[in-house]
Order: sequence, then structure tokens, then C-alpha cells
Amino acid sequence: MAARSRPAQNRAGTALTAAALVALSLGGCSMESDDPRALPGTGRGETLEKMLSSFGLQLPDCDVKGARFGGESDDWGHQLLLRFRASEECVHSYLSAHSVDFDRGLEWPSRVRGTVDGETVSPYRPPFRKEVMETFGLSMNRQVTYEHHLDFLTGNGSGCDVLVDPRGDGETVYIVSTSTPEAF
Repeated sequence: MAARSRPAQNRAGTALTAAALVALSLGGCSMESDDPRALPGTGRGETLEKMLSSFGLQLPDCDVKGARFGGESDDWGHQLLLRFRASEECVHSYLSAHSVDFDRGLEWPSRVRGTVDGETVSPYRPPFRKEVMETFGLSMNRQVTYEHHLDFLTGNGSGCDVLVDPRGDGETVYIVSTSTPEAF
């Protein structure tokens, strides 16, 4: 009987050790940035300055409020999520400096109606992927018209989608990278 319980104890000990290692490694992976401006899910070691530098960006040279960021600055996961609030004049100048063509801008809700590949296009389709909307904590108000630009370029040549929310004092800008120079 003792011979049978010893392997069972070894298996239990091995299972507990393996579970502890998995928990430690998952805990290490889920550690979030120490930067208080980081959005949920931002990796440990990421800072706003590191992220902006990685994309060749700076915040506007005006009064910016509520700057928050997310994503990965390393080459493998290179992704940027950026949110800030500034005056309308400041936002317009910032977007212009990053190649945004206001004559080609879109709106949300979209004025485009019809079908694509047999599927009806909703004017209320969110401007960003579901995960990005959740990370930003962004919910769209169908009674508000938002600017949506697809031609924002960073200093390192990455392309971004930009949504401008006009509600409140100034405008809130949401920037999401969509391509990096390696993709070209």
C-alpha cells in the first residue's frame, strides 16, 4: 500500500509544482505597466515616452490632458494605442502635421450605405476592433458626429486610424496603429 501512495504523492507533488510554475509564468506575463497613464493590458516596462519614441511621435506642443497609451513598443508586437484631449485648434494642427488630409476624412456614423461582399454595411459599425474599443473604454454616441481619419502617419512611417470625439471642452483623440514600416 505504501508503494502505491508514494507514486501518487510524487504525481501530486509534480502536478502542484507544474501548477505553481504555470501560475508564476502567467503572473509574469500579465504584469502591467507601472506607468499610471497605461491603458489596461499594457505590458510591464512600457511607458508613454518609450511608446511615443518607438513610433517617432510626440504629443502636441499645447495643453494636453488625459494622455493614456497602450500597445507594444518592441519590434515583434509593435502596436500603438494613444488617447489624449486638447483644444480643437491644437488637434487640427497635430493631425495636419501627421499627413491627415481633412478633405478625405470620414465621419462616424458613416454616410456610406450599401453592401460589401453581400453583407450590409452598418453606418454604426465601430471605428476600431472590439478589443481596442474595450481597452479605450470607448462607446459611441449615435447622436454625435465624429471625425475618422485613416491617413495619419507617425515619424517612423507607421500608419494609424484616428477618431476625434468633439464632445466636451476640446476634443478627444484616439489613435490606433494599423501598419508599421515592416509591412510595406
